[in-house]
Amino acid sequence: MTYLMQHRADIAQCLDQRPELETPESDFMVALVDLLATCAEGENKSIESKNQSIYRVGEVLNVLTDPGISAHNKRPYARFLLWVYLNTASGLI
Repeated sequence: MTYLMQHRADIAQCLDQRPELETPESDFMVALVDLLATCAEGENKSIESKNQSIYRVGEVLNVLTDPGISAHNKRPYARFLLWVYLNTASGLI
C-alpha cells in the first residue's frame, strides 16, 4: 500500500482509465481495484483511509451505475465500495 501511494503519479493514468474499454491498462486497473478491496477486508483504518484517497465514493458509484461497463468489471468496484466505505473499521459511511 505504501509503495502504491509513493508511486501514485506513475500509475495515475491507469487508475483514471474507464473500465469499459478492453485494454491491458483497464484490465490492470480492474485487478488493482480488486487488490485494494482485498486489502481493505481487514478493516484497517489506515488502509481504508488510503483507499478512500485513491477513489472517492462518487467515482466508484459512477462505475457501478454505468450501463456500458460489464458486470465482470463492476464486481471489484462493488467489493471496493463494500470494504472501503460501507463495512469499515470505524463503522461510519
